[in-house]
Amino acid sequence: MRAVRGVARHFVGHTPDADDLCQETFLQAYEKLYQLRDGDRFSGWLRGIATSVALMWLRRQRARSEVSDAGVLTLPDSGPWPDRQLQKDDLRQEIARMLDTLSEGE
Repeated sequence: MRAVRGVARHFVGHTPDADDLCQETFLQAYEKLYQLRDGDRFSGWLRGIATSVALMWLRRQRARSEVSDAGVLTLPDSGPWPDRQLQKDDLRQEIARMLDTLSEGE
């Protein structure tokens, strides 16, 4: 539970949204439990779901923010800007480092 909450809070901070992401993570994990082949990898598998849930939440938030104050929808770019890609890569590396610090029980 703490690992999932940690992933959620990393993406959205200490907000009620983090609790929603935790709940969504556990719902998806329950629904996809049949896909888990190696029980020893459960914690990593669960953190992967938590990361996926958080990234989808961020994408939805970004899409909502693309509607301007005037109510005009702006279409997203056809691809990521190089600096955004670098930020994503840095974030992935940071998440991997954070996950490595967790104990197996977490």
